[in-house]
Amino acid sequence: MTVMMQTVLRNIMVSTYSAEVSVRRVGDYLDTEEQAIERFAWFPTWMSSGRTVWLKKYIEVRHHIQWRHLPRLVQGYVANRFTTQEYLLYTLQQRQGIYNEHNPSSIQH
Repeated sequence: MTVMMQTVLRNIMVSTYSAEVSVRRVGDYLDTEEQAIERFAWFPTWMSSGRTVWLKKYIEVRHHIQWRHLPRLVQGYVANRFTTQEYLLYTLQQRQGIYNEHNPSSIQH
């Protein structure tokens, strides 16, 4: 999925969350599923924070989108890449609700 498609999907999700009850939200129709995969960077690989990893392990977090109560129709996903240390901080901050998914470089060290 290209960066432009990721941006469009995120903008749709953010813009549809309003205070009005009569407005349907994207979350009313879609489910998101998160999958973390440990990978090895054989070649230089850019992380979501802007860092480059080479010949080390990193974690790719894939966010799959699917229509509610239906089998997965959309085969694409949006992915964030983290070093192992960044992933540990990501999971801890996500549990506390601190992580900003629109700016992955916001991880506080």
